[in-house]
Amino acid sequence: MSGAAMYAELRQTYASEALTVWIVGHRGLFVLCLELERSLKLMERAITFQDHGATARQFQRLSSITRACAVAFKVAGDMSAEEYDKMVVRPMVEADESFTGLWARDHSSMLQQLRSTFAKLKGFEAERAAIKLITAVMVKQHERICERFAKGRPSLNRQARSGTAANDPEGYQLLKDRFGPRHIGSIG
Repeated sequence: MSGAAMYAELRQTYASEALTVWIVGHRGLFVLCLELERSLKLMERAITFQDHGATARQFQRLSSITRACAVAFKVAGDMSAEEYDKMVVRPMVEADESFTGLWARDHSSMLQQLRSTFAKLKGFEAERAAIKLITAVMVKQHERICERFAKGRPSLNRQARSGTAANDPEGYQLLKDRFGPRHIGSIG
């Protein structure tokens, strides 16, 4: 059996609240990442046209969306380690034993846009500091989820370009040491 029938059977076999919150939390994150990228593009345009009011509005929007990302991480991880092992890892491995979440390249273009936008920004130091702090909180939520569940196991937290995969032996450490600081540093 393959394709849609195989995935339907996996969903039926592993139907659980844990798997549902993991999926819903991540789908929410994917949508929020797209909205972050959109807001960063709008901010870059406002910066280019020296529209300080529009730039300030995008800072507010970025703050709200980034806070929502931190909440989505909490939603995704609202389960015990045992539930994660039994109801999240097992269906990922059964779907594909080399599962890494590579299909979820949801935020590489957003991170490129983050660097591009903030490289052009002059002034707005207080707003920049505030969004940097909010981003640090969001990144810390991601690290907590990875530390709690994915350390050394399959997960949806693969960063394809940075080489940090949770199921690589050093994946979690690379996420903590390289991805988080780079993400936050792009703002400052």
